[in-house]
Amino acid sequence: MPWNKEFECMPVEKLQKFQLEKLKETVEWVAKKVPFYKNKFKEMGIKPGDIKSLEDTAKLPVTVKNDLRDNYPFDLCAVPLKDVVRVHASSGTTGKPITGPYTQDDLDQWTECMTRNFWAAGVRHPKHQIHKKCRRKATGPNRGKEIKRSTLNKDLSE
Repeated sequence: MPWNKEFECMPVEKLQKFQLEKLKETVEWVAKKVPFYKNKFKEMGIKPGDIKSLEDTAKLPVTVKNDLRDNYPFDLCAVPLKDVVRVHASSGTTGKPITGPYTQDDLDQWTECMTRNFWAAGVRHPKHQIHKKCRRKATGPNRGKEIKRSTLNKDLSE
């Protein structure tokens, strides 16, 4: 029994069409919103309209760890900071920290993705709920404040 029948049972052709649509949307978005990618695309002679197939991902630049560090903290963020609801960051032990800003939509998509993975791995019992209303005390500048972690959208015992 699939977790998300629409995506997990989708015919390959339909899935590839969806993936290409989202790839084009993403390339267009970052070309408009993120100066790093706008400049990188220009350097490489790439325009968003050049992406016509999934194989065209080979034309796109690869983002490496130093790109993340060099654009610390939010220069790679593709949304206004007012839309960011959570930021994950590395400790920066090897240099500048790496930040990952997330919108609520990002977190919802990540929760769905991870839930599908757990479900595919056979996780079913409620005791296996990894992020079920988990709370912890913050460290660093927010020391002592309670932080609510994400919750699964569906109960795994269904």
